[in-house]
Amino acid sequence: MSQRQLGGIEELNLSDMRAPSVEEARRLTGCLELCDSLEVLRMSTCRLDDAACVAIFSSLATGALPRLTVLYVAQPHR
Repeated sequence: MSQRQLGGIEELNLSDMRAPSVEEARRLTGCLELCDSLEVLRMSTCRLDDAACVAIFSSLATGALPRLTVLYVAQPHR
């Protein structure tokens, strides 16, 4: 994905996405880093496990998602 494609997105709903593997979560991080205008990120029902959460949120560059004000994330039911 490119900065031009993702840079203007203000809201992203990934809630219906299937649970990503750790590698897929790392690739998602690369896309999220291009979302400079993103204000709302919904991932509440995609069943992220702990490893995927770590892969996404520990890999974000400093200053990534500068406009993010709302983040919905939920752990899978155990």
